[in-house]
Formats: sequence, C-alpha cells, structure tokens
Amino acid sequence: MSRPDFVPLPPEFRARANVAAGISGGVAFIVAGFLFSPQTGGPRSLAILAAIALIAVVAASIAASDNFDDAIDHQELVWRVQCGSRAAALSALVSAGMIVLGARVFGSQGAAFGVFIPSALSILPSYFFALLAAAIAAGVRVPAAIPRESQRKDNGSGVGLMAVLVSAAGFASMLVPPGAPATVSASTVSNAPRPPFTYAPSAAPNVSGRSEIIQPPTPAPVQTPYSHTAIAATPLPAWTPTVFNTPPPTYPRSLDTNDPAFAVIHAFIVNHHNTINRGDLNALMQDYADEVVYFRNGVVNRAAIYRDERASRSRYRQYVEQIIYPIQVSELSPGHYHAQYQIAFSAQKMNNQMTSGTAPVHLYVKDAGNGLRIVSQQNQIEHGE
Repeated sequence: MSRPDFVPLPPEFRARANVAAGISGGVAFIVAGFLFSPQTGGPRSLAILAAIALIAVVAASIAASDNFDDAIDHQELVWRVQCGSRAAALSALVSAGMIVLGARVFGSQGAAFGVFIPSALSILPSYFFALLAAAIAAGVRVPAAIPRESQRKDNGSGVGLMAVLVSAAGFASMLVPPGAPATVSASTVSNAPRPPFTYAPSAAPNVSGRSEIIQPPTPAPVQTPYSHTAIAATPLPAWTPTVFNTPPPTYPRSLDTNDPAFAVIHAFIVNHHNTINRGDLNALMQDYADEVVYFRNGVVNRAAIYRDERASRSRYRQYVEQIIYPIQVSELSPGHYHAQYQIAFSAQKMNNQMTSGTAPVHLYVKDAGNGLRIVSQQNQIEHGE
C-alpha cells in the first residue's frame, strides 16, 4: 500500500529527465568517436569513467535546476530532486551503452568487447556523482514553510523504457560480427572476380610458417636526379652569377607525422587492415607487388599469397585485426618505405574457441607508379596464439 502523502512525479519533470538522458546518449556517442580516433590510440578505463560521469552530472544538474530567483515549496523541491535522480540514472546507463556502440562503430568488435566491462562498471559511480550534483542543483533554494497540494497526474511515460532499450542495444552491438565473414569457401573463390594476374600453382613454395622475420634484400643504389655536370657560366660585364648547390637528401630518413608521404603510407596501412577485416581476398591481393618477400618463405608471387590467406582464414569463423599506434615510417630510398607497428588480433576458431594476441608488423612498401605495393611483409606473434 502506498503512503497517503506520496505524490507521483509530474509528467513535465519526467519529460525533462528523459530529454536530458536522450541528449546524453548522443553526446556520449560523439565522445566515443573522439576516444576511438587513430590520434588518441584508444581510450583508457579512467577516461571512460570520467566521460560517463561528466555527462551524467551535467544532465542531472540541468534536469534538477530552474530559475534560482523563485522560491519553491517543499513538494516542488522533492520533485526536482527526483527528476535529477531519474536523469542521473538514465544518463549514466544510456551513456555507457553509447560508449560501447561507439567503440563498435568507430573501432572494431574487439574494441567493443574491451570497453564493455569499464563502461558497465562506470554506471554506478557515475550515477552517485550525478545524484549529488542534482541534489546540490535543487537544494540551493529555500523551500516555503507550508507545502502545497498537487493535483498533477503522472502519465506513465514510456520514454524511460526506451532509454533502457537504447542502452541495451548499445551493449549488444559488441556481438555484431564484422561486415564480411572471414571464412572463404571454395565456391565463393571460384565465382568471385579475379585480380589481373595469372596463377602458377607449380611455382608456389610451401607457405605454412610465419614465425621468423626475414629482412628484405638490400635495395640497389638509386641514381638521384641531383647528379649533373656543372655548366660554366659566361661572365657578364657588370655581375657574376652565384650558383647555389642544394645538397641531396640522405637516406634512410625517418618521416615525421606532418610529412605528406607519412599521410599516404598511413592511409595505405589503414585501408590494408580494413580489407583484411572484410575478408575480401581479391581486393587484398591488389596491395601486393608481383613478387613479395613473404614471411620466412622468401620471394613468392601473389598466387601463393592468395592460397596462404585462404588456407589461414578457413580455420576461423571470424578474424579481426586492430592497429596499435604509433606507426613509424622511414624512407629507405625515393619511393621505398619501411613501416613498423603492432596489431592486436582476435579470432573465433571453427570449434568456437576464441583466440587473441598481438604481433609486430614490418611492411616494406614501394611506389609502383599506379599506387603503393607491398614488397615485403614480416609478422611474428608476440603474445597469444
């Protein structure tokens, strides 16, 4: 039996709390896009807690606040605290769900799994801080001595339930697999469009291992355009020309992140791993040169790489790679680059067993005239299996 003096929260206060929670979800989704941008390198648990708590505190404070010049009675004060409490709970819940959804949209499935627990654990402390903020925002008024009777009725708005469902959808987004399956069947391979190169099964060496890193052959010296024959200047009556000799660049040289060549290499690497995560082997082959120093197998052609990738992916139901920043790029000679970084991978085997780990990556890339091509690739699993 309810208390005789209990008055339900009026619909205008419920609507205010629900609107604050809805806006908080949109703000949290935008914040997730910043947290999972390549420049930040991925969020930390403390950053997730701070983001959710700050969003919930602001939403609860706004929901519980009003014109500070107006004195309100006791019942109005209670309603504002209840409104702030409702906005605090819904905002913390929706913000946590949107952080997970943002990790899945702007990052990867592995990133969404990684932030699920920090986001869920941030809901309760964020609600606590937001509730304190709501009480402070509502309690700065001096209530009147005589409480007034309210005749307003609660319409039982379902927007709060919708906010809970939106949060649940955000948490469930981490279960959404990548856009394309990692398993490539024989029929799919036979019917898919082939890249413009000829397969040579007899010329393919054994491509079963990937554990040893082999340095690519030393590139041949490149004749630079700065070698020239000096031309004697004809002396003029009034002046003598001055010749400025610009020294040629020295190789190898490390590329700064502001270097235009670094931006090109960075975009190529990001697109390369996106193609891997889509499972599009035909598009993946376009990233390789005709002959590649491929792991410990020496020099192989693209047909051998295709067969190795297809055999490797047939062992997994799903396979996802994520770049671990920073990426270091050096220019070995004009148009010849060396990029080194790390990746984190997670996969689901055919027996549904999950596996994950990290591996350093060494890519040697050359400008082929019509785009960049990989001429050497070396990976070695550092952690995991």
